[in-house]
Formats: sequence, C-alpha cells, structure tokens
Amino acid sequence: MKSSDEERILVERPNKTALKKEHHQVQQFAESLVKKPTLLKTKAEIPEQIVQQINIARKIKGNAYRRQIKHIANQLIKQGEEFLEFIMSDDTQINRLKQLSRIEKLRDDLIDGEDNLQNQLISEFPLMERQHLRNLIRQARREKNKNLPMKTAKSLMQYLREYML
Repeated sequence: MKSSDEERILVERPNKTALKKEHHQVQQFAESLVKKPTLLKTKAEIPEQIVQQINIARKIKGNAYRRQIKHIANQLIKQGEEFLEFIMSDDTQINRLKQLSRIEKLRDDLIDGEDNLQNQLISEFPLMERQHLRNLIRQARREKNKNLPMKTAKSLMQYLREYML
C-alpha cells in the first residue's frame, strides 16, 4: 500500500502574474521589431511567417496595430522558449553595443574640449563627482597632447560606463 505522501502529488501551476509579465515583455520586443526600419540579420533567422506579420503591422494603425503586435508576440512564443530567449538576448546585445559606442563618442568629445558637454553630463547624472570627472578629463587631454598611452581615457570610459549603464 502507498503512503499518503506518495499519493499526493502536488502539481505546481505557473504564477499568472509572472506569465503576464513575460508575455508583456515579448509584446514589447515584438513592437520593437515592428518599429525597426529593417530587420537586422540576427544569428537566428526569424521565420518568414513572422516577418510577413511584422510587415503587415507596419502598415496598420490604431487598435488593429495593437492586436497585430499581440499576434506577433504569440507567434514568437509558439516558436519555443529557447528561440525567444536567443533572439531577445541578441537584441539586447545590439542595444548595449549602441550605448557603449555612444559613451565612447561622449568620452572622445569630452577629451577634445567640449566643456559645455561636461556641464550637461553632470546635470543629467547628479551623482557624478564633478571634481573627479574634471580631473580625469584634464589628465586624458594631457596624455593625448603628449602622445602618451591613453590610460586615463580608459579610466574615464569606465567612469562614464559606471553611471550611464
């Protein structure tokens, strides 16, 4: 005879709130795919059916657009969790690369002498230490003028990344 513990098999049902949040994230990702002017070639090929649905969504406005986004999100979910995680992580990597290149350009502009940019940066990120930032910029300018290795520029980049990412 089986014990009462063996007879009771508890089945965990998924948390509805967590499922809704995940589905909402997929919908936001689907909307970002629609808003991109062209689909970038990713490591994983997006199925042709979904590409067609994305092209249709670009032509739609109003409530039909919202329904189409939900449809695209459902199609992405049907492709499988591994596919979805892979394609969404690829998109976040692209965004991170864009942010890093923007920070690099900002660093280069600061070193080249745009002082108003420094004030804008401090007003945008008030937790940044003004004196430390100025010292890094000043030292990086000296290194650049004397054609020394840009050690301080790397430190400046790291400091900017710390606050901007």
